[in-house]
Amino acid sequence: APDGVTPFFAAVYWLGVVVAMSTASEVAFRGIVQTRLTRLAGPAAAIAVATFVNLVLHRWDGLVERTVGVIAILLAWSWLRHLSGSLIATLMAHIGAIIVWDAILWT
Repeated sequence: APDGVTPFFAAVYWLGVVVAMSTASEVAFRGIVQTRLTRLAGPAAAIAVATFVNLVLHRWDGLVERTVGVIAILLAWSWLRHLSGSLIATLMAHIGAIIVWDAILWT
């Protein structure tokens, strides 16, 4: 959050950024890329491509050490999208993971 704001505003700001970034990511990678590729190439290829593109386009500061874990999470979310047929499940998983991860880092 910007400097000089109240802790409440900082928390609301952070939550807004988490929701906005997660929503944009899920819509782009699993909503558009995976959905369209599933029709063209099947679910396995769509999941692989969506995972790879998502992985490459992530910011890599600090991710190199956790590459295998990031790949596993991205594959799991793509598989969850395929099984559920909805972005809601992956969106909730994405938001929840960021909240939990940030809580771990902050404590």
